[in-house]
Amino acid sequence: TDFPWRFKSKIARRLTCGSAGVARLRISMMDRNMPLWRNTKLIELVREDGRVQGAVIEREGKRMNVKAERGVILAAGGFEQNHAMRDKYLPKPTDTHWSAGVPTNTGDAIGAGVSVGAAFKLVDGGWWFPVFCVPGEPTPYLAVMEKSYPGNICVNRGGKRVANESMNYMAYVKAAFAVHSPEHPSSPLYMVFDANFRAKYLIGP
Repeated sequence: TDFPWRFKSKIARRLTCGSAGVARLRISMMDRNMPLWRNTKLIELVREDGRVQGAVIEREGKRMNVKAERGVILAAGGFEQNHAMRDKYLPKPTDTHWSAGVPTNTGDAIGAGVSVGAAFKLVDGGWWFPVFCVPGEPTPYLAVMEKSYPGNICVNRGGKRVANESMNYMAYVKAAFAVHSPEHPSSPLYMVFDANFRAKYLIGP
């Protein structure tokens, strides 16, 4: 009902969850007149005298050296769009992982940190969700609740269930990983339901 704002933006003025956290950080930057450089890629960290002193970045096609007065904070997401890192660190199957993460989450900051000796752990897990892959659309949709509604089952290509569909999304995907094998892959899965189920519940986008 916030119609005056709706004429200005498709994004609601009232932010919650992760969006609210990012907005709070952005306000803190604005309060301190800190610049925000978008479309800027981290190339490598600069290390001198045993300390990280700054970074080499690429901004709008130009490489620049940025010196840090106090320190460098790496807060750059995961590596879900980096197939080599997924194959190395994550449970199988990685060849059919579809991610709703942004295309720029390729693990650049993780690699830069490791190259200067940063601690590196807990990379064999993720925030696992089932997703819907819609033909013709590049980004899948998160499927948080749909599989858990009564009246459907999820099966693999062999028609076998991989876990109890009423489990929460995280536990369900972990269970699917546990029973995966090349002979009986857990991905992709197919939801099977009847017309009554389709009439009762929203499915996918």
